[in-house]
Amino acid sequence: MKLREGRHGHIHVLHLTGELDMHRAPDLRSVFRAKAESACPALIVELSGVDFIDSTGIAVLIEYLRDSAAFGGQFCVAGLTGTLSNSFDIVGLDKAIPIFDTVEEAVDALRDGYPNVPEPLFGDAHRHPLQSRSLAKSFAMGSMTEVEKRSASSSPFAE
Repeated sequence: MKLREGRHGHIHVLHLTGELDMHRAPDLRSVFRAKAESACPALIVELSGVDFIDSTGIAVLIEYLRDSAAFGGQFCVAGLTGTLSNSFDIVGLDKAIPIFDTVEEAVDALRDGYPNVPEPLFGDAHRHPLQSRSLAKSFAMGSMTEVEKRSASSSPFAE
């Protein structure tokens, strides 16, 4: 995975290319951690150049969604294609993370205050950070307990 960073005013943009898997997810997690520590006001992750994502990559996106909600940051994804779009649909991320066709559309939406996008999945993350982190980690490791499965089934991921 390669990462290129850009900005549109206060909006940060990460352009990813390659594979986002268990070998490369820690690199993205480090970038996201730095963004969270600096309370990045708005972040777009552009994925049109990503041709594969596994559960670890998805978990890293979920973790940042939760972390950004905790400090009031805005987070969205742009450029989903093919397999990635299917992966987001299967796990329900299309209902939790605002998704746009292009970075330009995402920038416009962020500047306009996110009209017509889903309620953030971890909007109450500041009240339950350990539970949210635990669910994201369990999801990535494929080891959810029955209690976590019941909790997750009542989340926006559940159909």
